[in-house]
Amino acid sequence: MLRALRLTVVLSVPLVVAACASAAGRPGPYEIPALTSFRLYPIDGGPPPGSIVRIDRRGRVQGEVISRDRALQYAADRAVLDVVDGNATPAQTVDATSYFNAELSAGASRLGVSGEAAARATKRVQLELAAGRVRTLRSGEVGAVDLLRSLPEAELELVLRQMRDRGGAWMISAVDERPSARLRIEWRRGLSLAARDTVLRAVGVQGSVQNSDSLTADVTITSATRLGYRALQLSKREVEAELQKRREGRRSVAYFPDADGDGFGAAGAQPTLAERPIAGMVANRLDCFDGNAAARPGQTDWFERDRGDGSFDYNCDGQETPRWQELGRCNSRHTEAVPPGWLGNVPRPGVLGTWLEDCDDNGPFRPDVQETSQRRQQGR
Repeated sequence: MLRALRLTVVLSVPLVVAACASAAGRPGPYEIPALTSFRLYPIDGGPPPGSIVRIDRRGRVQGEVISRDRALQYAADRAVLDVVDGNATPAQTVDATSYFNAELSAGASRLGVSGEAAARATKRVQLELAAGRVRTLRSGEVGAVDLLRSLPEAELELVLRQMRDRGGAWMISAVDERPSARLRIEWRRGLSLAARDTVLRAVGVQGSVQNSDSLTADVTITSATRLGYRALQLSKREVEAELQKRREGRRSVAYFPDADGDGFGAAGAQPTLAERPIAGMVANRLDCFDGNAAARPGQTDWFERDRGDGSFDYNCDGQETPRWQELGRCNSRHTEAVPPGWLGNVPRPGVLGTWLEDCDDNGPFRPDVQETSQRRQQGR
Protein backbone atom coordinates (compact mmCIF):
# COMPACT_ATOMS: atom_id res chain seq x y z
CA MET A 1 0.00 0.00 0.00
CA LEU A 2 1.57 3.24 -1.08
CA ARG A 3 0.32 6.39 0.59
CA ALA A 4 1.95 9.73 1.34
CA LEU A 5 1.46 11.61 4.60
CA ARG A 6 1.07 15.10 3.22
CA LEU A 7 -2.27 16.90 3.13
CA THR A 8 -2.96 20.52 2.25
CA VAL A 9 -6.50 21.76 2.89
CA VAL A 10 -7.66 25.38 2.73
CA LEU A 11 -11.31 25.78 3.74
CA SER A 12 -13.62 28.55 4.86
CA VAL A 13 -17.13 27.09 5.19
CA PRO A 14 -19.09 25.66 8.15
CA LEU A 15 -19.20 21.92 8.80
CA VAL A 16 -15.70 21.55 7.32
CA VAL A 17 -12.44 22.35 9.08
CA ALA A 18 -8.83 22.36 7.91
CA ALA A 19 -6.56 19.44 8.74
CA CYS A 20 -4.71 19.76 12.02
CA ALA A 21 -1.12 20.98 11.93
CA SER A 22 0.25 17.56 12.78
CA ALA A 23 -1.18 16.15 9.55
CA ALA A 24 -0.48 19.05 7.20
CA GLY A 25 2.75 20.41 5.80
CA ARG A 26 4.89 17.49 6.94
CA PRO A 27 6.66 15.75 4.04
CA GLY A 28 5.94 12.07 3.52
CA PRO A 29 8.45 9.31 2.89
CA TYR A 30 8.43 10.21 -0.79
CA GLU A 31 6.76 12.93 -2.80
CA ILE A 32 5.23 13.02 -6.27
CA PRO A 33 5.51 16.49 -7.84
CA ALA A 34 1.97 16.53 -9.29
CA LEU A 35 0.49 15.25 -6.03
CA THR A 36 2.17 17.38 -3.38
CA SER A 37 -1.22 18.34 -1.93
CA PHE A 38 -2.56 14.78 -2.13
CA ARG A 39 -2.30 11.83 0.17
CA LEU A 40 -1.98 8.48 -1.54
CA TYR A 41 -4.42 5.60 -1.54
CA PRO A 42 -3.46 1.98 -1.49
CA ILE A 43 -2.02 1.46 -4.94
CA ASP A 44 -5.07 -0.55 -6.05
CA GLY A 45 -7.55 2.25 -5.43
CA GLY A 46 -9.99 3.80 -2.98
CA PRO A 47 -13.38 5.50 -2.61
CA PRO A 48 -14.48 8.10 -5.20
CA PRO A 49 -15.06 11.81 -4.49
CA GLY A 50 -18.15 12.40 -2.36
CA SER A 51 -17.49 9.48 0.00
CA ILE A 52 -17.27 10.13 3.74
CA VAL A 53 -14.41 8.03 5.11
CA ARG A 54 -12.28 7.22 8.15
CA ILE A 55 -8.61 8.22 7.91
CA ASP A 56 -5.98 7.21 10.43
CA ARG A 57 -3.05 9.27 11.72
CA ARG A 58 -0.81 8.13 8.85
CA GLY A 59 -3.29 9.22 6.21
CA ARG A 60 -4.64 5.73 5.51
CA VAL A 61 -8.25 5.46 4.37
CA GLN A 62 -9.59 2.89 6.81
CA GLY A 63 -13.05 2.52 5.31
CA GLU A 64 -16.19 4.33 4.28
CA VAL A 65 -18.61 5.81 6.79
CA ILE A 66 -21.09 6.80 4.07
CA SER A 67 -20.44 5.81 0.44
CA ARG A 68 -21.03 8.22 -2.42
CA ASP A 69 -23.86 6.03 -3.75
CA ARG A 70 -25.52 6.09 -0.36
CA ALA A 71 -25.04 9.85 -0.03
CA LEU A 72 -26.71 10.37 -3.41
CA GLN A 73 -29.89 8.82 -2.02
CA TYR A 74 -30.17 11.62 0.54
CA ALA A 75 -28.76 14.67 -1.26
CA ALA A 76 -31.41 17.34 -1.74
CA ASP A 77 -29.38 18.54 -4.71
CA ARG A 78 -27.65 15.59 -6.39
CA ALA A 79 -25.47 18.02 -8.32
CA VAL A 80 -23.41 18.66 -5.17
CA LEU A 81 -21.85 15.23 -5.76
CA ASP A 82 -21.18 15.72 -9.48
CA VAL A 83 -17.64 14.59 -10.32
CA VAL A 84 -15.82 16.42 -13.12
CA ASP A 85 -12.44 16.22 -14.82
CA GLY A 86 -9.72 18.45 -13.42
CA ASN A 87 -6.07 18.87 -14.38
CA ALA A 88 -4.19 16.23 -16.32
CA THR A 89 -1.38 14.48 -14.44
CA PRO A 90 1.77 13.41 -16.29
CA ALA A 91 3.32 9.98 -16.51
CA GLN A 92 5.83 9.69 -13.67
CA THR A 93 8.37 7.37 -12.11
CA VAL A 94 9.08 7.90 -8.40
CA ASP A 95 11.25 6.23 -5.78
CA ALA A 96 8.95 4.42 -3.34
CA THR A 97 11.58 2.37 -1.50
CA SER A 98 11.29 3.96 1.96
CA TYR A 99 7.54 3.81 2.09
CA PHE A 100 7.37 0.31 0.60
CA ASN A 101 9.66 -0.92 3.36
CA ALA A 102 7.67 0.90 6.05
CA GLU A 103 4.46 -0.74 4.83
CA LEU A 104 6.24 -4.06 4.60
CA SER A 105 7.44 -3.88 8.21
CA ALA A 106 3.92 -3.02 9.38
CA GLY A 107 2.13 -5.65 7.29
CA ALA A 108 4.47 -8.62 7.42
CA SER A 109 3.78 -9.43 11.08
CA ARG A 110 0.17 -10.17 10.21
CA LEU A 111 1.41 -12.89 7.89
CA GLY A 112 3.75 -14.41 10.45
CA VAL A 113 7.02 -13.35 8.83
CA SER A 114 9.75 -10.91 9.81
CA GLY A 115 8.96 -7.57 8.20
CA GLU A 116 12.32 -6.09 9.13
CA ALA A 117 14.18 -8.96 7.53
CA ALA A 118 12.11 -8.68 4.36
CA ALA A 119 12.57 -4.91 4.28
CA ARG A 120 16.34 -5.27 4.60
CA ALA A 121 16.21 -7.49 1.54
CA THR A 122 14.60 -4.72 -0.55
CA LYS A 123 17.14 -2.71 -2.52
CA ARG A 124 14.96 -0.37 -4.58
CA VAL A 125 11.28 0.09 -5.43
CA GLN A 126 10.12 2.34 -8.24
CA LEU A 127 6.51 3.25 -8.89
CA GLU A 128 5.75 3.90 -12.57
CA LEU A 129 2.52 5.81 -13.19
CA ALA A 130 0.74 6.26 -16.51
CA ALA A 131 -0.56 9.73 -17.35
CA GLY A 132 -3.96 10.35 -15.79
CA ARG A 133 -6.37 13.03 -14.64
CA VAL A 134 -7.65 14.51 -11.40
CA ARG A 135 -11.35 13.83 -10.79
CA THR A 136 -12.93 16.28 -8.39
CA LEU A 137 -16.26 17.29 -6.89
CA ARG A 138 -17.66 20.13 -8.99
CA SER A 139 -18.83 21.85 -5.80
CA GLY A 140 -15.64 21.32 -3.77
CA GLU A 141 -16.00 22.05 -0.06
CA VAL A 142 -19.43 23.62 -0.64
CA GLY A 143 -20.62 20.13 -1.53
CA ALA A 144 -19.68 18.86 1.93
CA VAL A 145 -21.86 21.54 3.51
CA ASP A 146 -24.79 20.79 1.20
CA LEU A 147 -24.54 17.05 1.72
CA LEU A 148 -24.40 17.15 5.51
CA ARG A 149 -27.39 19.49 5.60
CA SER A 150 -29.30 16.90 3.54
CA LEU A 151 -28.41 13.78 5.53
CA PRO A 152 -31.18 12.33 7.69
CA GLU A 153 -30.68 12.37 11.43
CA ALA A 154 -29.67 8.71 11.61
CA GLU A 155 -26.84 9.28 9.13
CA LEU A 156 -25.64 12.37 10.98
CA GLU A 157 -25.59 10.27 14.17
CA LEU A 158 -23.41 7.75 12.33
CA VAL A 159 -20.97 10.48 11.28
CA LEU A 160 -20.89 11.92 14.81
CA ARG A 161 -20.31 8.49 16.34
CA GLN A 162 -17.37 8.02 13.98
CA MET A 163 -15.96 11.36 15.15
CA ARG A 164 -16.30 10.44 18.82
CA ASP A 165 -15.06 6.85 18.60
CA ARG A 166 -12.32 7.08 15.97
CA GLY A 167 -11.25 10.69 15.92
CA GLY A 168 -12.65 12.09 12.68
CA ALA A 169 -14.64 11.80 9.50
CA TRP A 170 -13.51 13.14 6.16
CA MET A 171 -15.07 13.71 2.75
CA ILE A 172 -13.03 12.76 -0.30
CA SER A 173 -13.07 15.83 -2.57
CA ALA A 174 -10.64 14.86 -5.35
CA VAL A 175 -8.72 11.83 -6.61
CA ASP A 176 -5.91 11.33 -9.10
CA GLU A 177 -6.94 8.50 -11.37
CA ARG A 178 -4.34 6.61 -13.46
CA PRO A 179 -5.28 4.00 -16.07
CA SER A 180 -2.34 1.82 -15.08
CA ALA A 181 0.63 1.61 -12.73
CA ARG A 182 3.62 -0.68 -12.24
CA LEU A 183 6.04 -1.48 -9.43
CA ARG A 184 9.64 -2.39 -10.22
CA ILE A 185 11.21 -4.11 -7.22
CA GLU A 186 14.88 -5.02 -6.80
CA TRP A 187 16.01 -7.29 -3.95
CA ARG A 188 19.42 -7.09 -2.29
CA ARG A 189 19.65 -10.83 -2.22
CA GLY A 190 17.66 -13.57 -3.86
CA LEU A 191 14.22 -14.41 -2.49
CA SER A 192 12.24 -17.55 -3.21
CA LEU A 193 9.01 -17.24 -5.14
CA ALA A 194 7.06 -17.99 -1.95
CA ALA A 195 8.91 -15.27 -0.02
CA ARG A 196 8.35 -12.77 -2.83
CA ASP A 197 4.62 -13.50 -2.87
CA THR A 198 4.52 -13.06 0.92
CA VAL A 199 6.17 -9.66 0.60
CA LEU A 200 3.65 -8.47 -1.99
CA ARG A 201 0.73 -9.69 0.13
CA ALA A 202 2.18 -7.93 3.18
CA VAL A 203 2.32 -4.63 1.31
CA GLY A 204 -1.18 -5.17 -0.09
CA VAL A 205 -0.33 -4.95 -3.79
CA GLN A 206 -2.83 -6.59 -6.12
CA GLY A 207 -1.38 -7.22 -9.56
CA SER A 208 0.26 -9.59 -12.01
CA VAL A 209 3.97 -10.33 -11.70
CA GLN A 210 6.07 -10.31 -14.87
CA ASN A 211 9.77 -10.51 -15.65
CA SER A 212 10.37 -11.99 -12.22
CA ASP A 213 13.36 -13.81 -10.83
CA SER A 214 14.86 -14.08 -7.36
CA LEU A 215 16.44 -10.60 -7.65
CA THR A 216 13.75 -8.51 -9.38
CA ALA A 217 10.00 -8.34 -9.87
CA ASP A 218 7.86 -6.20 -12.19
CA VAL A 219 4.32 -5.95 -10.83
CA THR A 220 1.66 -4.56 -13.16
CA ILE A 221 -1.40 -3.29 -11.29
CA THR A 222 -4.33 -5.17 -12.78
CA SER A 223 -6.96 -2.41 -12.75
CA ALA A 224 -7.28 1.34 -13.18
CA THR A 225 -5.98 3.05 -10.07
CA ARG A 226 -7.41 5.83 -7.92
CA LEU A 227 -4.03 6.87 -6.70
CA GLY A 228 -4.01 10.13 -4.76
CA TYR A 229 -6.78 11.90 -2.90
CA ARG A 230 -7.65 15.13 -1.16
CA ALA A 231 -10.02 15.05 1.78
CA LEU A 232 -11.98 17.63 3.78
CA GLN A 233 -12.23 17.09 7.54
CA LEU A 234 -15.78 17.47 8.85
CA SER A 235 -16.44 19.58 11.93
CA LYS A 236 -17.70 17.71 15.00
CA ARG A 237 -18.99 20.93 16.55
CA GLU A 238 -21.08 21.82 13.52
CA VAL A 239 -22.49 18.31 13.16
CA GLU A 240 -23.53 18.39 16.81
CA ALA A 241 -25.17 21.80 16.29
CA GLU A 242 -27.08 20.54 13.24
CA LEU A 243 -28.34 17.52 15.17
CA GLN A 244 -29.49 19.79 18.00
CA LYS A 245 -31.47 21.91 15.56
CA ARG A 246 -33.13 18.81 14.15
CA ARG A 247 -34.17 17.67 17.62
CA GLU A 248 -35.61 21.08 18.39
CA GLY A 249 -37.58 21.09 15.15
CA ARG A 250 -35.32 23.65 13.53
CA ARG A 251 -33.23 23.05 10.44
CA SER A 252 -30.80 25.30 8.63
CA VAL A 253 -30.95 25.47 4.85
CA ALA A 254 -28.11 26.53 2.57
CA TYR A 255 -29.20 29.51 0.43
CA PHE A 256 -27.38 30.84 -2.65
CA PRO A 257 -27.67 34.21 -4.45
CA ASP A 258 -30.00 34.36 -7.45
CA ALA A 259 -28.95 37.63 -9.08
CA ASP A 260 -30.90 37.14 -12.32
CA GLY A 261 -34.11 35.97 -10.62
CA ASP A 262 -34.51 32.76 -12.63
CA GLY A 263 -35.00 30.56 -9.58
CA PHE A 264 -31.53 29.02 -9.74
CA GLY A 265 -28.66 30.01 -7.44
CA ALA A 266 -25.12 30.75 -8.59
CA ALA A 267 -23.12 27.53 -8.88
CA GLY A 268 -19.87 28.87 -7.44
CA ALA A 269 -21.32 30.95 -4.62
CA GLN A 270 -20.70 30.36 -0.93
CA PRO A 271 -23.80 29.27 1.02
CA THR A 272 -25.64 31.37 3.58
CA LEU A 273 -27.20 29.14 6.23
CA ALA A 274 -30.58 30.20 7.56
CA GLU A 275 -33.72 28.66 9.01
CA ARG A 276 -36.01 30.88 6.88
CA PRO A 277 -35.94 31.92 3.20
CA ILE A 278 -33.81 34.96 2.30
CA ALA A 279 -34.89 37.53 -0.28
CA GLY A 280 -32.87 37.30 -3.47
CA MET A 281 -31.57 33.82 -2.59
CA VAL A 282 -32.70 30.26 -3.35
CA ALA A 283 -32.00 26.86 -1.85
CA ASN A 284 -30.06 25.47 -4.83
CA ARG A 285 -26.89 26.34 -6.71
CA LEU A 286 -27.66 25.01 -10.17
CA ASP A 287 -27.23 28.20 -12.25
CA CYS A 288 -24.19 27.99 -14.51
CA PHE A 289 -24.32 31.77 -15.21
CA ASP A 290 -26.20 33.99 -12.78
CA GLY A 291 -25.99 37.11 -14.96
CA ASN A 292 -28.66 36.08 -17.49
CA ALA A 293 -32.09 34.70 -16.58
CA ALA A 294 -32.23 32.84 -19.90
CA ALA A 295 -29.23 30.73 -18.86
CA ARG A 296 -30.63 28.09 -16.54
CA PRO A 297 -31.03 24.31 -16.25
CA GLY A 298 -33.71 22.92 -18.56
CA GLN A 299 -33.58 25.79 -21.08
CA THR A 300 -35.03 24.61 -24.43
CA ASP A 301 -34.84 27.81 -26.52
CA TRP A 302 -32.02 28.57 -28.96
CA PHE A 303 -29.92 31.78 -29.00
CA GLU A 304 -27.82 33.69 -31.55
CA ARG A 305 -25.88 35.72 -28.97
CA ASP A 306 -23.79 34.43 -26.09
CA ARG A 307 -25.26 34.55 -22.61
CA GLY A 308 -22.95 37.36 -21.46
CA ASP A 309 -19.67 35.65 -20.68
CA GLY A 310 -18.77 34.36 -24.15
CA SER A 311 -20.45 30.98 -23.65
CA PHE A 312 -23.55 29.58 -25.37
CA ASP A 313 -24.21 26.98 -22.68
CA TYR A 314 -27.71 28.24 -21.95
CA ASN A 315 -29.09 24.96 -20.49
CA CYS A 316 -26.20 24.44 -18.05
CA ASP A 317 -25.28 20.99 -19.34
CA GLY A 318 -21.58 21.91 -19.50
CA GLN A 319 -21.33 22.20 -23.27
CA GLU A 320 -22.32 24.46 -26.18
CA THR A 321 -24.76 22.67 -28.47
CA PRO A 322 -25.22 24.10 -32.02
CA ARG A 323 -28.81 24.02 -33.31
CA TRP A 324 -28.11 23.10 -36.94
CA GLN A 325 -25.42 20.48 -37.45
CA GLU A 326 -26.16 19.15 -40.95
CA LEU A 327 -23.81 19.62 -43.92
CA GLY A 328 -25.71 20.38 -47.13
CA ARG A 329 -25.15 18.78 -50.53
CA CYS A 330 -26.91 18.46 -53.85
CA ASN A 331 -28.31 15.16 -55.09
CA SER A 332 -26.73 13.36 -58.04
CA ARG A 333 -28.98 15.14 -60.59
CA HIS A 334 -28.35 18.51 -58.96
CA THR A 335 -32.07 19.14 -58.62
CA GLU A 336 -32.37 19.56 -54.88
CA ALA A 337 -30.38 19.76 -51.64
CA VAL A 338 -30.40 16.45 -49.76
CA PRO A 339 -30.28 17.59 -47.12
CA PRO A 340 -30.20 21.36 -46.85
CA GLY A 341 -27.34 22.35 -44.57
CA TRP A 342 -24.06 24.17 -44.13
CA LEU A 343 -21.52 24.48 -46.91
CA GLY A 344 -18.09 23.70 -45.56
CA ASN A 345 -17.89 23.26 -41.79
CA VAL A 346 -20.58 23.56 -39.15
CA PRO A 347 -20.03 26.99 -37.51
CA ARG A 348 -20.05 27.35 -33.74
CA PRO A 349 -22.98 29.20 -32.13
CA GLY A 350 -23.07 32.93 -32.87
CA VAL A 351 -21.04 32.65 -36.09
CA LEU A 352 -22.36 33.42 -39.61
CA GLY A 353 -22.13 30.65 -42.17
CA THR A 354 -23.31 29.76 -45.67
CA TRP A 355 -26.46 27.63 -45.72
CA LEU A 356 -27.39 25.55 -48.79
CA GLU A 357 -31.12 26.05 -49.36
CA ASP A 358 -31.60 24.32 -52.73
CA CYS A 359 -29.88 23.27 -55.94
CA ASP A 360 -30.67 24.38 -59.54
CA ASP A 361 -33.51 22.43 -61.13
CA ASN A 362 -33.65 24.24 -64.50
CA GLY A 363 -32.04 21.49 -66.55
CA PRO A 364 -28.48 20.70 -67.64
CA PHE A 365 -27.62 24.23 -68.68
CA ARG A 366 -26.95 25.49 -65.12
CA PRO A 367 -25.70 22.38 -63.31
CA ASP A 368 -23.55 24.19 -60.75
CA VAL A 369 -25.96 26.82 -59.45
CA GLN A 370 -26.73 26.59 -55.72
CA GLU A 371 -29.28 28.60 -53.83
CA THR A 372 -27.66 29.73 -50.57
CA SER A 373 -28.23 32.17 -47.75
CA GLN A 374 -26.25 33.55 -44.84
CA ARG A 375 -27.38 32.18 -41.50
CA ARG A 376 -26.14 32.74 -37.97
CA GLN A 377 -25.72 29.54 -35.98
CA GLN A 378 -27.75 29.30 -32.78
CA GLY A 379 -26.84 27.43 -29.64
CA ARG A 380 -27.80 26.50 -26.12
